Amino acid sequence: MPILLMTGRPQWLQDPINGYMVLRKPFFRQTLLEAVWKVVTTAAIEGNSPDNSPGSRSNISISELQAHWQTEAQRAKKRYDECSLHLSKLLAEYKQRLTPTPDGDFAVRKALIQQSAARQEHMRVLRILTDIITSD
Repeated sequence: MPILLMTGRPQWLQDPINGYMVLRKPFFRQTLLEAVWKVVTTAAIEGNSPDNSPGSRSNISISELQAHWQTEAQRAKKRYDECSLHLSKLLAEYKQRLTPTPDGDFAVRKALIQQSAARQEHMRVLRILTDIITSD
């Protein structure tokens, strides 16, 4: 399913063309990423990708796909836990004033950003895994 990016509102395109996902500009980056993810995941699950030869990655069974994303979810959770632990240690040191103010502030901010990124990645992987599990 190709993604068609549109500028304006042409009269002939009132309803999406069969087989196309239409994104009208301007759109957010997240909207484009979700559309691409949906196309790729749907093709992988249904086996509708263009390269459907016996040795291609598109012939992955749903159980293999699920196992892959479960592994990814475990990795993402481990990374999030590590970032959370690091942040809690930094905050404890910061509260006890063991680190100088400019460096301590920067370290805490950096750890917060890393924890937030790890949480977002974990949630993204969980959404994909949930979609795969519930698509059966």
